[in-house]
Amino acid sequence: MRLRLAFLGSLIFFGLWGYWGHDLPSLNSPAEASADATADLPDTTSESNVNPKADLSDNVIEMAFSLASRSRYVDAIALLQTIPVEDENFLRANQLQDLWAETILTLGQAKLKQGKISEAKAILKSIPETTRSYAEAAELLDNGTNPIK
Repeated sequence: MRLRLAFLGSLIFFGLWGYWGHDLPSLNSPAEASADATADLPDTTSESNVNPKADLSDNVIEMAFSLASRSRYVDAIALLQTIPVEDENFLRANQLQDLWAETILTLGQAKLKQGKISEAKAILKSIPETTRSYAEAAELLDNGTNPIK
């Protein structure tokens, strides 16, 4: 019985040592030890870590795409409007706002053609003034009974 316990204990000891010891770096030289120790650390020189504001605006754009993919164009545009002028993604954000505002305009025009004037007006009113489609939406709102230009 004692022999069994001793054998079992040694198996457990060497088994655990083998399990925990497999991740230990082989320390052949101090340079290798230093390289191994830093191998799993994040790269702080990568482009994504250089400009945290760009990372933030990239996330905003990604979230806006997610909203737009669910036809929540107004929410996507509002989210993009939070990107400041000095941000490197500002131009891209404006282009996306114009694209999605044009989609909203198309939806409003479709409702006008279907004769659903009140729905069309609600859709067209949601187009932000800062987009290129705003002027055309405003014109359609003024002439809401005439869906065709």
